Amino acid sequence: MNHEPTENSGTFGRVAPRTPTEKSVAEIWSAALGIREIGIDDNFVELGGDSLSATLFLNRVSHDFQVDLPFEMLFAETMTLAKLAGVIDAMRSQQEGPDV
Repeated sequence: MNHEPTENSGTFGRVAPRTPTEKSVAEIWSAALGIREIGIDDNFVELGGDSLSATLFLNRVSHDFQVDLPFEMLFAETMTLAKLAGVIDAMRSQQEGPDV
């Protein structure tokens, strides 16, 4: 699927989501925050996230990924979209357990 760059593509050196989880988290952030362009190094709070948008995001993550993230995790200063996607992937692998 070929997407034409939008006017905001590459703004501030933004790196687009790469993994399926990063892409899904970006879509959920986009819906919760009302922002189209979200990169892997973006921070939820810096994009305007508040308690209401965090609740919307966490509910959707719980539904889509079957994991419950701590509310305060979204408000960590160093938490980026890429790090959050990594946490979700790690939580999902723990739930699945080792292959026997």
